[in-house]
Order: sequence, then structure tokens, then C-alpha cells
Amino acid sequence: MRNLSIQSEIVVSLPGYRVLGGWDHSSSSSNSDSFEQRDSPAAALCVDVTEQKAYVLLSIPLGSLTTAAAAAAAEPVCVLPFSASDAQIAGMQYLMERESVVVVLRSGDIYTIGVATGDIEAVGTVDPGIVSSAWSPDEEVLALDFDVLAEFLLAQGEQGEEQHVALGWGRKETQYHGKAGKQAALADSAVAAELSRDDDYCVRVAWRGDGAFFGVTFVRGGRREIRVFSREGALHSTAERIQALEHPLAWKPAGRLLAATERLAHRHDVVFYERNGLRHGEFTLRECTRRVVDLAWNSDSSVLAVTALVDCGSGGALEPCVELWADRNYHWYLKQELRASAVGGDISHVVWDAEDALCLHVVGRAAYAPWSNVPPPMALNSLDAGTAVAHVAFAAFGCGNSFAALLADRRTAVLFSAEEAADSVRSVRAPAEQARVLMVPGVVVRQIAWPSAHTVRRRGGGSYRQVVSVADVDTGSTRVYYVDELLGCDAEPVCLKAAPHAQALLLETADSQVHALVLSGSAVRAKRLAQLPATCIDIDAVLVDGAVVVIGRTQRNQLSVCSSFYLRRDMLLFTTTTHFVRFVPVDSGILTAAPSEEEALVAAKYDESCRRVERGSTIVVASPVGESVVFQMPRGNLETVRPRALVLTSVRRALDDRRYRDALLACRVSRIDMNILYDHNADQLSADFAEFVAQINDPDLLNLFVSGLRDENVTRTMYKGINGVSLDHQQQQQRSASVEGKATRVCQTLRPVLQATGDARFMPTVLTTFVCQSPADIPAALQLLAPLSAEERDSALTYLLFLSDVNTVYDAALGLYDLPLALLVAQRSQRDPREYLNALGALNALPNEEYRRFKIDAQLERGIKALGHLCTAYEQIGTTADKEAEMWAEIVAYVKQTVLYQRAISILSASKNQRRFRDMCELYGDHQAEANTSEQWRQAAMSYELAGVHAKAANAFVQAKQWQLAMATASAPGSGLTLQMVHDTAVRASEVLAEHHLFRDAAAVLLEYTEKDEDALALLVRGGHWAEAMRNALSRERSDLVETTVRPGLTRACETLGDDLDEIREALASKCARLREVRSTPLEMIVDQILAMANNDGSCSGPLPDNIDVMSDTTSMASRFSSFTATETNASSRMTGSTARRISKNRKKEEKRKVRGKKGSIYEESYLVDSISKLVDRVRVHQTAVREIIWALVHFGQLTVASQMQSSFAELVDHVLAEAAYVFDEQRVQMRLGENGLPEPVPMEVNEFGMTSQPKHPKPILPSYSWKIDSLNLASK
Repeated sequence: MRNLSIQSEIVVSLPGYRVLGGWDHSSSSSNSDSFEQRDSPAAALCVDVTEQKAYVLLSIPLGSLTTAAAAAAAEPVCVLPFSASDAQIAGMQYLMERESVVVVLRSGDIYTIGVATGDIEAVGTVDPGIVSSAWSPDEEVLALDFDVLAEFLLAQGEQGEEQHVALGWGRKETQYHGKAGKQAALADSAVAAELSRDDDYCVRVAWRGDGAFFGVTFVRGGRREIRVFSREGALHSTAERIQALEHPLAWKPAGRLLAATERLAHRHDVVFYERNGLRHGEFTLRECTRRVVDLAWNSDSSVLAVTALVDCGSGGALEPCVELWADRNYHWYLKQELRASAVGGDISHVVWDAEDALCLHVVGRAAYAPWSNVPPPMALNSLDAGTAVAHVAFAAFGCGNSFAALLADRRTAVLFSAEEAADSVRSVRAPAEQARVLMVPGVVVRQIAWPSAHTVRRRGGGSYRQVVSVADVDTGSTRVYYVDELLGCDAEPVCLKAAPHAQALLLETADSQVHALVLSGSAVRAKRLAQLPATCIDIDAVLVDGAVVVIGRTQRNQLSVCSSFYLRRDMLLFTTTTHFVRFVPVDSGILTAAPSEEEALVAAKYDESCRRVERGSTIVVASPVGESVVFQMPRGNLETVRPRALVLTSVRRALDDRRYRDALLACRVSRIDMNILYDHNADQLSADFAEFVAQINDPDLLNLFVSGLRDENVTRTMYKGINGVSLDHQQQQQRSASVEGKATRVCQTLRPVLQATGDARFMPTVLTTFVCQSPADIPAALQLLAPLSAEERDSALTYLLFLSDVNTVYDAALGLYDLPLALLVAQRSQRDPREYLNALGALNALPNEEYRRFKIDAQLERGIKALGHLCTAYEQIGTTADKEAEMWAEIVAYVKQTVLYQRAISILSASKNQRRFRDMCELYGDHQAEANTSEQWRQAAMSYELAGVHAKAANAFVQAKQWQLAMATASAPGSGLTLQMVHDTAVRASEVLAEHHLFRDAAAVLLEYTEKDEDALALLVRGGHWAEAMRNALSRERSDLVETTVRPGLTRACETLGDDLDEIREALASKCARLREVRSTPLEMIVDQILAMANNDGSCSGPLPDNIDVMSDTTSMASRFSSFTATETNASSRMTGSTARRISKNRKKEEKRKVRGKKGSIYEESYLVDSISKLVDRVRVHQTAVREIIWALVHFGQLTVASQMQSSFAELVDHVLAEAAYVFDEQRVQMRLGENGLPEPVPMEVNEFGMTSQPKHPKPILPSYSWKIDSLNLASK
């Protein structure tokens, strides 16, 4: 609970009549603690929380019930029919459901008054002697305490149901007493209870918040007791006995504690009891407290109101006051003090509002005033003001740590001044005597504000008229201005606030209007700023582009369920009831539309606009330009955090101001990705790297920056800014989406700057740039170590090994062919010395440098370099035949191992040894031939040509189906092939071509290079090349082959083609008929029939279609489906590993079912359309064959057969063209099995124009009539 300040008050004048009872505190004796009955105008008070009305029972000759609300005067409701002598009120309560006031008199009479009509009804009369009454919170049970019954009910001898049981733990008998011995344990520890001299001997009743129990305090046997009863009246427990228990009693609405008071010789305590009667803590009231009259908890149990008589310090006079106490961290704090002088000179009744937890209703001698309190920010430093403080206002100028305090008398303000530009409010000086500003007599001040260094303004009321007074700090002069005259209306002022960020003094009225009060000379004028949606309890303002933007928080937290807010010059911070703190730039449009609760519930990982906070946290203060925000936790403790939004704001501001060191340190402290230093303005930092290095001047910080670089623009991914307002639109457009190579560019740009400084301290940073670029250049980093001294070299190498894997550094050192450096690195690794010493020794023992480098590169798997060194070593070492053969064998083995044939051919082609070049080409050809593809066979043939191996080249061309090149190579004069070898090559080429259905080429090879005419014509007949077959037969004067080979082949082709066309015709007719039958049945009926076959228990009532798997764990039997939707249950949507595997298996099953197209399944229509499409493709392909056969038949004079063939195929084409429109243009929605195993429509697809459509089977290319011979039909006729 923060400090409580008076936000608003409504004063209603009550008529002054003769009184019946009250408090006498007029004695001037310094030690006067006496209490006597005297007159008071108000006898009882109750509140209607729904209508915001209070009902006061006034004591006149006939009791008068008066209503008090926000009106200028009270309105009488009725006059009760009892005399002044009988008007001893035992209780009064407003019943919400009945809309009536119930009055209980000590004489036993009970009355109900209808507040709407003023009708009075005497409910009944009970025995006289009622000393106290209390309604239960649910307004169903009335507890009455009688003097007579008190002897029988209250003073029962038993302890009740919750009788205290002592187990001995912590008791005096079980403790060690040292020298006192066991006798100390036997000493009597009973408490000698006595009756307080301030006790009024009255009985009081307090109900628990849920109405299940009520507590009663009464006097019995010369001491006061507290007993707890159940709702049915059964004794539940008796309170633990204490020394001087007093009459006040209040049960905390939360239900945990009962509050009472204890008057000791040296202090006055408020004590607490649990329901079982055990004592549970206490706190001590101030020393000036002379007598406690009453206790009252507010509705949310956060504030305890203590009504007491206190010593005001003026001649020993006692003044009634109401003290508001709240606890945090098990410590109680006095939050506010309401003195009687501020409410008309007396306090007779205090009642908390049942709904508004911080609304207090007070009745004094002449007025009724409801007090509404809200929590402002709490102070950090504690200073002595001499008396209680009612309101505090911080200065809106200077460093902002100076403040003014309004004292509890509500007429005096004390100014606490802070040193200029002080960093902490602990520099605030105690006030001097002249710092007191006296207010205008007759004005009760409610709130104060300190807008300028020489002026203090305050809002108050005099004679029930609201005023604004202006006090000059230097002279003490005061001017008063009436609010209604300033505003031109009778609106009630609610809040006065000095807004430092808007340089304005704000005044909010009850009609939700906010005005700026402007002081010009001796005059004050009001300027209307804004109309808020609702009346706010806290307001502030800020300048945005020269305009004043007003921000407020309502009592019901309507600002996005806001619980607190703080306004900086550049940003609005507010906490929400969903446990987030949100950050909104003041220059964004979001101020006009508050974020929704759904937005606050979802906090992204890198979202700057919100941050989770502890439940119930509220903002106390935020740094005006820094990153710190102070929160008050529900326990009362303060915590300082540095939210990411404020840190990033400071980092961006520092980068814009070129304060690179400040930005880097802020990123380091708050763990912000340092890529933002470059990504915020890459061009600026690239040009300022010299200044960047000079400002930071710390190798460790530079290493931290370089090592964190990566190819990502964090201003687009992690730190986009709050709602995208960190960068303007133009900058966003200029930024490239691609950041590939960013880390490398930064390293390469920064490295020369570091090296130009000549400072050896930056050597680790230079090494870091080599390691962090992509790919890392470890060899270049190692080369920098050569000119260094031994000590510097050792230190740099140690740092390099820290950045990189030691094995990588060892390989890089070995790749430099620097064996001593490699040994130095290996000694710092975890390698076995027996391994690396032997390996390095073996390399060092090799006599040839090129061969040594080959061994090193081969070990490092740098094949191209290794092969180059090996070929160079071959030329240097291979001077003798034995050495040459040995080195060549090693080259061949290494080339085969690394498949570097092309590199080897390139190296050997430049040498003088052409023999080895041809050998390598032949090896490459063999390697290519192993792939056994047409392209690789062709490449192998070219390699064989380079190697001069013509037989292999011809064979490779044959395998590549390049028979022209094969025969040209085999027939070449320098090929070295005999005629038989050429003949065999031709036959082999024909066989290969025939295997691939290249019958024309196969026949051409045989006709040109062999004498096998019969075989050649047979190949042409197989391929249907009738004209070519007859041409070759006649050109070679082999007309006999026409009769023996061509005619029989034509007859067989006609029969085969006729059978194929008949098959197509039958299949097309049957599938088109079935398609019409399927489309005649609606899809809804098909799906419903399928689902009807599956029972809820997984069994089937009939033969299950092929597309349903009943026992699959992905099938849901609990949900009903429409024809086009399938709803998954939660159980079916959860997948385990085994479920995923089964789903994959089911998908394979689904593909098989699509291919089968089982009758009655959901795939049947799609299967039929696909089958018809394939038939159409077959018809279109047959057009060429039909044309060739008809020509051949006409050539041989078989006109009848040719005409029949043409007519038959024409009918088939006509049938295809007639059915195509229905089959392919009238396709319905395609169905499939969903993941739940049940039918669903295939998802929509997006076409090339960006439009969505239902996927359909593509329409095939239809056949035409270009194959027909028009004259054939005429000839047949």
C-alpha cells in the first residue's frame, strides 16, 4: 500500500439539532483522558453503495432520517415515531435487496424505512435491553445482544469448539533457563487481566466477511472478553486473555484476523486475533493517541481506520481524528490522518464504502463528507515534517527532487528544497522556518502543486465553494480564485497536477475535462485542454509536436486495465492487471488507442513494448532519461529494473550522438546483442571505426564486440523498436534484407584501423577479426605471430587457442608447412606426444620439400594442392626408371582416391611427358565409363580419343548411341581396326540401337556397313517404317523381301492395331458410363454412406470401403462430419512418434487406393478421370501409326482394309471428342483422407495468376483429323 492522499471530497451540510450522545474531548487538562456522554447531531450512519447515498439518523425530538449525496444540501427522508428519551440507537443498516433502512433501538423496537417512498414500518418489538446489533454481510442474519441474555449466552464457561490445546512446543516449561533452574519453569505465567479505564462497557459485534462467524466483545467479571460464534449461534472459540483489552472490535473482511485494542501503561496497541482465539501480532499507535474509539476495515482489507482522540499539542486539548493504517512486509505504516477540524470540527461516525475500497464516509458535527483516496508514487527518503502529512507534491522544475508537503491541519504547507541537479532526493534539505507557507484562513486545502520555483498552488474549499489559491514562496502572499469563475461552470474539481513535461498546471473536473491554469501577473486564466472518456484519479501531460497530450488513469483502471503509470518526456510506462509493464512512445499514434488485453497477454521473446512483472507490481518512479524503473512489489519492497525498451532507447540515442563507448557498455550491462551497434546505422559506424576504437580503447570490449558479430540484422529481427517506431520508414526501405557477409565486412574494415594504431594491445582484437570472419582465416592469423617476440608470440597463441579449436589451429599451422609452429601448438593441445612427435619427426625426415608438402596436404585433405606438389616431386625425383614407376603408381593411386582426374590431366598436359598424359586420359575414360550413362559414355569416348585408344573410343560411342561417330572412329585410317572389327562394331551398334527402339538408325547401320539386308528390313518393319522398308528393298533390287518381310509385317501390324483400338473403345465406353453413374450420386451421400459403416466402437455394420481404416489411431469416431469438413477432436490431434509413423504409412496406403480406384470409394471419380485421360493420350499417339499403316495398305492396293481402318479410328476419335467436355470440364471437388482418417476436400491451390481454385485433373491434348486421307473414302465408294 502506498501513501494515501485525498483525491476528492463531497461535503454535505446537516441541520444542527439537539443531540443525544457523542464524545466529550473539550477538557483542557494536560492529563485529561476522561470520556463523557454529550450531544452530537448524528445518531447513526449507513450507506447505499449502489446509489452512492448515505443515510444519517439525526437526533431531534422525533428522529429524522436524512439522505446525503453529492448535492449541496441534505434531503430529509422521514421522521421516525419515537421520542428523544427513547432514541437510544442500537444499530442501523441499509439493506440493498430490500432498498430499505432498518433501525434497531435499545428499547427493542425495530423499524424499516423505504428510502424511495419514505414509508415507515414497525417490524416488531423485542424485549428491551438491546445493547448492540449487527447484520451479517449477506444481509440474511441479524445478531442482537441483550443485557439479560448476556449473562446466559455470552458468559458461558466452556472455551468453545476451538479450545486451545498446548502441545508444549515453545512453552516455558520446555525451555532451558540457565542459572534460574527448573524453578523458573514452575513460575505462574497467567496474565492478570484488567479493565481499561477508557472502556465504555458496551457490547460490540463484528461479522466475518463471508457471514459464517461473528465475534462479540463484552465485559465479564471485571475484564473484557472476545468470543467467536458460528452463524447458528454456537460458541466457536474464546480469545486468548491479554492485560487490558478494550471495547473496539473489527473483523478483517478477508476473514483471517479480528482487530482489537489494548491499553498498556507505556503504549497503546492494536492487537490481532485468529478465529480460534489465539493472538496473532500487533502494532503500536502513536504516542499522541489518548483513546481509541472505534476500528473499521475497508472492503478489500488493505486499510484499517482507527478512530481516536489524539493530543494536538495545543494546551492539552484532545481532537478526534481518523488514522488510516496499512501493512507491508509485516510492518504497519500510518498512511493518512483525517482531523476533525477538516470535517466541520467533529467526527461522530466513520463507515467504509462496501464497493469502493478507498472511499470513506465520515459524519461530523455539521457535515457529512465521503473521502476518496488513491495511491500516488511513494517517497524514497523520509523527512520529519513535525506532524502528519496529508498530501505531497513534487516540484515541476529543476531536478524534480524538491517537494511540498501539506500538513494534516490542511492549512500549512512545508517546502523541502533539493540542491540543483542533485542525483538523489537524499540531498533534500530540511525546511527552514521561512519555508512554511500559510494558507488563506477559512480555506481547507485538499491538494497542492508546485509548478514553479516561486509559486505554490493549491486546491481547496471555503464555505463549501471550491477555490484555487496561489502562494508566493518568497513573500508569502496568497491570492484566491474561485473555480467556478475560472472555468465558467459549476464543475467539481477532482485533481490538481503540475506536469513538468508539458510545462503546465493541470486541473481536472468531475465532468472529465482537463484545464490548464495559466498565471499571468496577478491573474489566473483556465484553458481547456482535453475531454477525457471518464474521470481520472491520476493525470499527467506531455508535449508532442507542440501540442499537449493528456494521459489519465481512471479509478476502475480503464487504461488497458492499467494499475499504475509514469510519464517520461519520450515514453509512457504503465503496468496492467495482467502483470505486464508496457512502454509506449509519446509520439506514436498508440496513445489514441490503448492496447488490448489480448496484446498484453502475448509477449514475444524480443518484444520491447511489454515486459512481465511480478503480480501486483506498480511503478513508483522511472529515470527521466536513463534506463531504471523502480517498482513496488505487493510485499511492499522496492525493486529497480532496467527494462529492455529503456535500455535500447538509451543505446540508440548514444549511437546517434556517436557516444559509442556508452552504447557498448549499456549493451554489455543489460546483455543486449552488440550487433545493434553496427546494424543501427551501418554506414555511420563503418566511417567512424577510428573514432569507435579511440573511444572504447579497451581490447576486451572490442573483442566482445567483434566476437558477437553474425550475419543478421538485429534491428529487423530482435530489436525492431516499439511498434516499429525506432526507425523512420525511409531508413527501413534503404536497409537491405540480405546481410550475408556482414561479419566478414566488419572484420575486414575494422582490422586495418586496429593495425594502423600500432598498439600491441590490440593484437588480440586483430586475431579475433581473423577468427570471426567467414570463413575464419586462421593461417593469416598465425602469420602475424612470426615477427613477435617469444613472450608476445606465446601470449597471442594462447589467446588464439582460446578463440578456436586447438585441432583447427594445429591443422592451420601444419598447412603453413611450419613444423616448429605446429609443434608449439601441439604442445598446448590434448594430443598424445607419442603421436604428434612421431608424425612431425617423420615429416621432417623427408628429404624432398615438395614431397613433404604433399604428405602434409594429403593429411589435411587438401587434394588439389597435394596433387600439385606430388606431380612436382615426380618430376624432381623420378629420374630413374624404378623411381619413375614408383612415383607414377603413387600418382595414379592418389588420383583414383581423390577423383582428381581433370586436375591431373591439366597438370600433365603442361609437362613434356605426353605418355603419362595419355595414360591419365585413358584412366579418366575408364572412370567415366563406370557411370554407364549415355552422356558419360560420350565423355569417355572423347577421353579415349585424347588417349589414342580408338577401339575403346568406338565402343564408347556405340554405348552412347552415337553410331555415326562410332563408325567414323572405327573406319578412320589411323584407328588400327580391321574390316572384321569394323563389321562387328556395326552389328553391335545395331543391337544397341534396336534395344532402345531406334529401329531406323539400327537398320541404317546394317544397310551401310554390312550385307544383312533381311535383318535391316525386319528392323524397319518392327518400327513401322513401311516407306523406308520398301525404298531400301527396291533400291537394292530385293523385291523378294517385300513379299517375305514387308507384307507379312503389315498384316500383323494391322491386326495388332485393330485389337488395340477395340480395347481402347471398350474401356472408354465403360469408364464414361461409370463416370456418369458416379456423378449422378451427390458427394454428401457418398461421404455419409462411408461414415455410416463405421460404428462408434470401431466395428463395421457392413463391408467397409477401401478408404477407411477403422482401427487407426488417427481416426476419430466421436465427431460428426459434414460432407466437406472434418473436425478433429483433441485426442486425435495429438500425435506421438508411433502415431506419426502410422500416419506416414496411411498416406502410402492412400496413394495405393488412389491408383486402384475401388468402386464406391471417394477416389473413384478421380481415378476414372485419370484413366480416361490416359486413354485419350493413347488415341492421340496412335494417329501417326494409323496414318503410316493406311498409306502402306493403299500402296499395296488393300483399299477396303485401309478404308475400314480409317473409319474405325475416325469413330473412336469422334467418341473421344464428344466425351471430353463432360469428362474434363465438369469435374467435382476432389476428396482425400485427412490425418484423422476420414474424408475431406482437397485444399485449394494458387494458380500462376495468384488466384485460388479447386485442384482438377488437367485436360489432355485431344486428337485431331490431320491423319486422314480424304481421297480414300471417295475411292472406297
